[in-house]
Amino acid sequence: RLAGDGPDLAPDRRVATSNNLPAALATFIGRSSEIGEIRELIARSRLVTILGAAGSGKTRLAVEVGRSLLADFAEDGVWFVDLAPVRSPDQVADAIAQPLGVGHLAYKPTEDVLAGYLAGRRLLLILDNCEHMADKVASTTDRLLRSTSGLVVLATSRERLGVEGETIVI
Repeated sequence: RLAGDGPDLAPDRRVATSNNLPAALATFIGRSSEIGEIRELIARSRLVTILGAAGSGKTRLAVEVGRSLLADFAEDGVWFVDLAPVRSPDQVADAIAQPLGVGHLAYKPTEDVLAGYLAGRRLLLILDNCEHMADKVASTTDRLLRSTSGLVVLATSRERLGVEGETIVI
């Protein structure tokens, strides 16, 4: 099967699961009101960014929100992307494409392949550790959100992305 509708898109190599959320190593206790608040914001905004200092629990909170929304995004899934290892702005789209199973095409930028793949899909994309590539993450996120109406992005960062329509949680 092909990723997206266009004939020039790379094959979809996604496994049969509808998420790649990291396994919980401990029980998540005491932040149910925050999870509920973020779920409500996601219902109204397609880009929600959790802001906070390093080590404040942004990642764990985002993963738990994603876990709580698995049924809402059952068809196309909830996908976690850790951007911490990304060392160049040119690698941001590739980092997003990898967990989705979106392949590379020599003649087309990965961002374009992603936009085509996401067209017509409804999924939650969790972008973790956005701060060190904030400008590129912002432009890529903006492009992908404009390419499809079914994409929702939950980001974690130490700074705002500054994308139109972004909702901030502190």
